Amino acid sequence: MPNNQDQNNRQTQLIYGLLGFLFLLTALVTTHYFRVSMMALVTFVLAYLSKGIRRRGIH
Repeated sequence: MPNNQDQNNRQTQLIYGLLGFLFLLTALVTTHYFRVSMMALVTFVLAYLSKGIRRRGIH
């Protein structure tokens, strides 16, 4: 039976692996579909910032 630390290490490795894959995929998409990827990036940033504004209650 694996201990809790081994399970946490595997989860951490999985998360970093997925983030690395997402980074590579983003780089690939950005080079081939620059306009679409920049539109998606701007949309994400605006959604992230508006979430912070809504959370603080600033209108």
